[in-house]
Amino acid sequence: MALTDHILNQQEIDALMKEYSDTNSVRPSGRKGNVLAYDFRHPLLVSKDQLRALRFLHESFAWNLSVELTGQLRKDINIRIIDIDQVVFSEFTQSVGKPSALCLFTINELGGQALFEMDPQFALLAIERLIGGDAQYLVERRKLTTIELNVFRKVLATIYKELEAAWEPYLSISIDHHSIENGPENIQVISPVESTIVVYQQIKVHDWKFNFNVTYPYDLLEKHLSQNLFRSGSRRSDPVSEEERSGYLNRIKELRSTLNIELGNAAISVNELLRLSVGDAIVLEQKTCDPLKVYLKNELLCRAYPGRLGNKRAIRVLDFIENEQIEVKK
Repeated sequence: MALTDHILNQQEIDALMKEYSDTNSVRPSGRKGNVLAYDFRHPLLVSKDQLRALRFLHESFAWNLSVELTGQLRKDINIRIIDIDQVVFSEFTQSVGKPSALCLFTINELGGQALFEMDPQFALLAIERLIGGDAQYLVERRKLTTIELNVFRKVLATIYKELEAAWEPYLSISIDHHSIENGPENIQVISPVESTIVVYQQIKVHDWKFNFNVTYPYDLLEKHLSQNLFRSGSRRSDPVSEEERSGYLNRIKELRSTLNIELGNAAISVNELLRLSVGDAIVLEQKTCDPLKVYLKNELLCRAYPGRLGNKRAIRVLDFIENEQIEVKK
C-alpha cells in the first residue's frame, strides 16, 4: 500500500504531535529524542573520500586548463578550486548571476547532461583576446551575441578537452557540447529538488576574478559512486599502453609555466615609504655579485646570474636546488 493511500486518524495524529513535542524538549542526557536532523538543501549522499577524489580530479583540471588558456589567450590565467559541495539544484540556480553563460554538455559514457556556469565578462574578455584585442578593461555584464558565441566555442573546446583529460585516470569520457543559456530559467537538466554536486572555481586574470562552477546531477554520478569509482586512491586498473604513456609524456613536456626571478628585496618603514619621491634609491639586501633566486610556482627552483641573449634579457643557471633545500616563496 502506498503512503498516500492511508489517511491518519486522530489517534495517530496525537501520537505524532506528542513525539514532536518530546523531540523538542531536552532530555536529562542532553539528547533530543530519536530524530536526527537532516538538511535537505545539503544532502549527504557523497562520502568525504569521494568528495576528496572529485576535488583532486578538478584541481588537475583547473591546473591544466590554466596552462592551456594562458597559451590560447596570451594572458596569464589562473584557475583554482574554491569549494565542492552537495546542494539541491534549485539552490545552485538561485546563486547563478544574471545574465550568465550556462553551458550544457553531455557526458556520453554517463548517459546524461551536466553544466558549468561562467561569468560572461570572462567570456567577453576571452573573445576579445581571440580576435586580437588587448582586453585591458572589463565591459558591463551582458549577454553574448550569436557571433560572440561562435568565437567563444574555441574556448569551450579547450575546456571540454581538459575536462575529459582530468577524468581519464578514473573513467574515459567523451563530451558533446549542447547549448549555452543566458539564465537558469531555460535549464531543465534535472528537477529543482534533486541533488547536485557543485565544484566552485574561480578564474583570476590580473586583479579580475570570475566565477566558473561545474555542476553534476547526482544521478549522473550515482552508478559510479556506488561502484566506488571515487574511493580514496582509486584509479583505472586497465594498463596504459606504451603509445598512451608516450602521449602523456609528450603532453607534459609541452606544458608551459611561469618563472619568477627575484632581483632582491628590502625592508623599509612606513615613514620612509611616505617620504619617497621620484629619483630616490632603495638599497636591496641582494649584492650585485650574488646569484638571483628563480621561483617556479612560488617554489625556489634554482639560482642564476642575470645577463642578455641577443636583444633580450636572460639568466644563466648556476645550480638547481635539491629537494631538501626547497624554499617556498611567501
